[in-house]
Amino acid sequence: MSKKQLLVSFVIIIVTVLLVSSCASSKNCEGEMKYESGTIAVVGNEPFTELALQVEGGESFILICDKELSEKLMRQQGQQYKIGYCKIEKKSRGTGLIVVKAEPITSGK
Repeated sequence: MSKKQLLVSFVIIIVTVLLVSSCASSKNCEGEMKYESGTIAVVGNEPFTELALQVEGGESFILICDKELSEKLMRQQGQQYKIGYCKIEKKSRGTGLIVVKAEPITSGK
């Protein structure tokens, strides 16, 4: 293997490791995990709808999450969920929660 091929291979490996680690760290919480509980809803008009969590008192938070979780929560509209988040982001429609995890709340009936 020539030096040029070795260098190219090394660069590809480094780039791959950086990409994988950046994706993995997006699920980690760099601070204290915070929680909000409420009802999953969709706000806005098509084609500009967004997932939201409606909490007691009428306040809503936009849910910012990966595609897989977003698709799951879209099917759970009207259900009660406990949302774990680490960061808050200002959005045009209000406050957005960067979701780390979402757990359904069972009523115990």
